[in-house]
This record gives sequence, structure tokens and C-alpha cells, in this order.
Amino acid sequence: MIDEKHIGSSLEDFLREEGRLEEARQVAAKRVLARQLRQFIEDQHLNTVDMAERMQTSRSQQLDRLLDPDNDKVQLDSLNRAAAIVGSRSSWSISRSETGGHGLPPSRKGWFSD
Repeated sequence: MIDEKHIGSSLEDFLREEGRLEEARQVAAKRVLARQLRQFIEDQHLNTVDMAERMQTSRSQQLDRLLDPDNDKVQLDSLNRAAAIVGSRSSWSISRSETGGHGLPPSRKGWFSD
């Protein structure tokens, strides 16, 4: 049976109601970043070993994490270094959320303390 509550609503509305909108946005952003970085690496005709060497890391695992669209555990300095190596730059912004800052997803509550 179809839940008539969601007929005609957008995916964004549904995710907001379920408390998963920010999580979905984070996953989407990481997937876009991974795809863009992989494309820049391919445009430079680099492989992961070359890229890891240029990032001055002996572990290609760090690069693998950057390129894995489902791995959201990435450090910004690693992403910045990788972008610089392929002749790009990364940029970040923080904007007001629709919740006004009072609506941390349940899985993220307790991360910040006063």
C-alpha cells in the first residue's frame, strides 16, 4: 500500500520529514567531490601510485579514501593537497540551514558541547 502522506512531495521534503536530509546532502557532496577528483586525476594521466607519491604519502589507502564516493571520513587537508596536485583548488562554505542550527540529525547530536 502506498503511503499517501508522501504522494506529490519532493524527495527533499521526504528526507527532511525523516530527519535524513543533511545526511543525504553530505553523501551527495562526497560523491561529487570523489567524481571530480577522479576526473582531474584521469585528465592528468596519473595513476593512484603516482598521485599518492605526489601527496607525499606511502599509503595509497589515503587516496583510496578520497576517491571512494561512499567514504565520508576524509580530512580536508588531504582533499586540499590532492586538489593542488592536479592543478585545482578546493573551496568550502557554511550556510544557514533550514532548521536555524537547532536541528542536528539524531546521529550527530552530542558532537558539540557548550
